[in-house]
Amino acid sequence: MAGDVVIGADLLVGPDVAGSVAFSRTIDSIGPAGRVSEHFPIVCGGFVDVQVNGIDEHDVWSICSRGDIDSLHAVENRLLDRGVTSWLPTLVSHPLPDYAAALDFLSAAPSVGAE
Repeated sequence: MAGDVVIGADLLVGPDVAGSVAFSRTIDSIGPAGRVSEHFPIVCGGFVDVQVNGIDEHDVWSICSRGDIDSLHAVENRLLDRGVTSWLPTLVSHPLPDYAAALDFLSAAPSVGAE
């Protein structure tokens, strides 16, 4: 299979469907159980968090106002470590003109963890 990792599961997409998933940053293929690197009883999709103001000591608004790409990547990686594969950065209330620079920063920043 094309992915960097191939996992097998007894329960993949339904009550009686065993199989394998090949993936790197995205799913490359889903197919019948075959040669796998690891095997789990259940495989489930990653979480999608639709409101993330920050995590641990990292605050999204502060990250954006500083243009701190390293802290943004730390947030993405910490979310990914907790099973979140997709997230919506949430900016706290500010005057409307303040949002332009923050949104420009977020839209231009490459993802390294949760997207």
